[in-house]
Amino acid sequence: MSRTIYLLPLWGLALWGALALRDLPGDWGHALCGPWGCGPPLQALLSIHAAWAVLLWAPAFVLPRMYGSRPARMRRIGTILAAAGVGGLIAIAIRESLFAGSSVSESAANYLLQRILFVIATSIDAPVVQATIAGLALRWGASSRRRAPVHPSAELPLADARDVAG
Repeated sequence: MSRTIYLLPLWGLALWGALALRDLPGDWGHALCGPWGCGPPLQALLSIHAAWAVLLWAPAFVLPRMYGSRPARMRRIGTILAAAGVGGLIAIAIRESLFAGSSVSESAANYLLQRILFVIATSIDAPVVQATIAGLALRWGASSRRRAPVHPSAELPLADARDVAG
């Protein structure tokens, strides 16, 4: 744990760098457009998604170092994160399926899948995609950190000098 404390300034710097992406030069415009309108500027969208990724993925890389000898705990945390992320994705899909017809024109209602993906891409309040990826990474890390099987000869007791002589 004491060595991971030195990673906090790097984590803060990475978070600052992710948020600074909004200041990238150029006019990237509103590339996420559809029959329902256009999304936010891409620099701002990229910035907040990168910040959520830094915020969630950094602990996903540090936790295996802290709890490497306890893969069950890592697996549990990963399952909770992945379930929360997938639950958020499902909630967005259900909400858009139920209420998109009343909030968009009839011609835009034909683009339900694109609308769901648009809402997921522009949802900056809840990091559902980043949480899903972090949870799956933790589960994968827990499964790859299982203890290696002990060779059968390593479990045998050492021979006593009397056993060898007799």
